[in-house]
Amino acid sequence: MAGKKLRLGAAGTLGALCVYAAPAFAQDGGVQTTFGISQSLDYGRNVTLDVPSAGDYAAAVTGLSFATSSETRIQSLSFGASADLQVARTDGETESDFTSPLLSLSYGRQAATSTFDVSATYQQREVDDVVSLSDFIDDDGVLDPDFDDLTSTGTGRQTNYGADAAIVLGIDRPLGFEFGLGVSGVDYEDTTDEDLTDQETRSARASARFDLTETFSTNVSLSYSEFEDDDVDETERVTQNISTGVVYEVSPRATVAASVGQTEIETTDIGGTTEVDGVTGAASLSYSMPNGAITASYAADLDIDGTRRQSVRLGRSMDLPVGALSYSIGASQAEGGDADLIGSVDWTQDLPTGQIRAQVDRLIGVDDEDETFVETVANVTYAYQINRVSGLSLGLAYALEEETTDSARVEQTDLSASYSRALTEDWDFTTGVGYRVRDEDGVGTAKSPTISLSIGREFTAIR
Repeated sequence: MAGKKLRLGAAGTLGALCVYAAPAFAQDGGVQTTFGISQSLDYGRNVTLDVPSAGDYAAAVTGLSFATSSETRIQSLSFGASADLQVARTDGETESDFTSPLLSLSYGRQAATSTFDVSATYQQREVDDVVSLSDFIDDDGVLDPDFDDLTSTGTGRQTNYGADAAIVLGIDRPLGFEFGLGVSGVDYEDTTDEDLTDQETRSARASARFDLTETFSTNVSLSYSEFEDDDVDETERVTQNISTGVVYEVSPRATVAASVGQTEIETTDIGGTTEVDGVTGAASLSYSMPNGAITASYAADLDIDGTRRQSVRLGRSMDLPVGALSYSIGASQAEGGDADLIGSVDWTQDLPTGQIRAQVDRLIGVDDEDETFVETVANVTYAYQINRVSGLSLGLAYALEEETTDSARVEQTDLSASYSRALTEDWDFTTGVGYRVRDEDGVGTAKSPTISLSIGREFTAIR
């Protein structure tokens, strides 16, 4: 299978720590606790986008959620948990189960010259759960799909987990340090697709910064990561990198940064051990404008197989009278290959009664299994506030993974429309329709119309 873009997950035991620790902050900033409950009715055809069609699908889903948070002048703590009780009928068969359990934890502490942050999440899902492109839109509204999840076949359970911790010392001081540790992975149970294999990445990082003057600083950084894949080749990979760089404020409006380093990659599988190494580097320029900035960047990286990849990008960001626009264009080229176009556009327009946002991004890279991917994603949303208690939203999401020597062409388009209304001060009602189309080389085209109705509310207590 293609290497996954693993998202952070976490250990569930940390959740108990958070629930226990939260009252300790009550004296300073108070603790806010929220319970949520929702009930939805969903209906669709071929919701798993199978070829041939999987037939009709109907489900009643009860969603339960819990969140608690506390924030003071020097520290913040939050914990969340959610799960769904689902009764679904597919092709005449009815099943009920708790689905999609999710745990998340974050803690941060800030002193005069230092910060400490830790975060973790843990989530389970069934491999054949309904997956739409909206599931890959992050908190900033950016679409970053995992094509493995969009195209996985068979049945079984998938668990994503991970955690990250970072400490920064010497903020606003001439000498500063940063240290970090992280782990992320995905596990599978009772799967019928042999390409779905357990993966885990463990990493450590450290860096030091020294401000020689008010406008000139130097830095050095170290990073180390271990990757394991429980595939037929029993792949293990160790990546080490050391780099040093400078940052120079040429003028109040212009800043130049440059770095050079050495990367070593050791890969071990049933065929033996291979080692590659090479020089890496990067350079960037940022020039402030009255309404934004102009940027230019260059990067030279080393792929897992030792191939050098170079990329260059020019960008512009600007504030508009009632919105914002940023765009970039560039090229990426692997050693011995042709140059490919890369770029992005992000446009936001505020309206008297709503907002329009459009994003397009084309990127090229290599995943954890040394497989090249070329992706183009687009996300357009329109929100309209009908009145004080109701609103309408429309969405178009598009993702394309182009055919390469490592992967087949996959294209998916999602259309959605929803209407929401506050029934009372506490209860909200939402109804929506959707239409998804996926076209995969060697598999065929799958289509799925859906409709849903939901009602829910939250109970909040502050002490």
